[in-house]
Amino acid sequence: MPLVGVIGFSRIYLGDHYPFDIIGGAIVGIFAGLIATKIGEIYLNKFYFFSENE
Repeated sequence: MPLVGVIGFSRIYLGDHYPFDIIGGAIVGIFAGLIATKIGEIYLNKFYFFSENE
């Protein structure tokens, strides 16, 4: 996470992106990660029948 913050700051500092570009990209990335995690959990529970009690 610190490296991501430094890279985001450097993009703004060098004038390559506006701050809202960086914030928007971070928000999209977070939601994409959450959706992918949820899909992965559904897939594993549906096809591999993992039990939390074992």
